[in-house]
Amino acid sequence: MPKSRTFNLMDAQTCFDTPVARLPLRVALSFPHSALAIGIAQGALDDIVDLAAAKSRSMKSGAAYRRCAPVRHELGRCSVRLVAARAMLDRTPNSAGRREPKGGN
Repeated sequence: MPKSRTFNLMDAQTCFDTPVARLPLRVALSFPHSALAIGIAQGALDDIVDLAAAKSRSMKSGAAYRRCAPVRHELGRCSVRLVAARAMLDRTPNSAGRREPKGGN
């Protein structure tokens, strides 16, 4: 293979002048991976909420876990963190387009 037809994927220059194209490859690929992780976390949180609604505590009066203050607190904390992660993911690619790359053009 002639060297003129090869390139280093990590150092390659793009021919597109778009905000996402200016990002390093590892950063550009992190957005889809982050979205996948947030989706998995949302599914896990939904499953835990369903379980808390159905499962009762054996030590006290058979009340459902959803009525237990520490469980509600932890579920709320996890829900807020998930919303914050989703908001950060929504905001980050958009803010990348408003910043000038280092060295300026």
